[in-house]
Amino acid sequence: MTVKLYPKWKEALIRGDANATLVGVRVALINRAIYTYDDAHRFLTNGNAASAIIGTPQDIANPTYTNGIFGANPTQNFSNVPSGPTVGAIIVYIWTGSNATSRLVFYSDEAQGLPIVPDGGDETITWDGAGIFAL
Repeated sequence: MTVKLYPKWKEALIRGDANATLVGVRVALINRAIYTYDDAHRFLTNGNAASAIIGTPQDIANPTYTNGIFGANPTQNFSNVPSGPTVGAIIVYIWTGSNATSRLVFYSDEAQGLPIVPDGGDETITWDGAGIFAL
């Protein structure tokens, strides 16, 4: 089981690189049969991350940044998730309008509500009450 911040995002944040700040943050449901977490991954184009997305990624609702903790609404809803492969993980990323420049931030295959076997209906992920992640 894996819950990690991508090291390449942390490096970009420390260096002050473009597209590293937590603005335009999205979450995607991931098919783990297609994508496997790797510390070297930086963008949605790495390791087939974009190809592993199931359904439509969602903007994180009401993001907050308090005392080094990134949080949001306690639940994240996904509408009309197509039936098919099992959702085994989630990825949080910074959407820039292009998969090639959208930075991977956070990966979890332990979020409450996983795994999900989509049936074409709505699905919900529940974030940890303490926040999504801490820096």
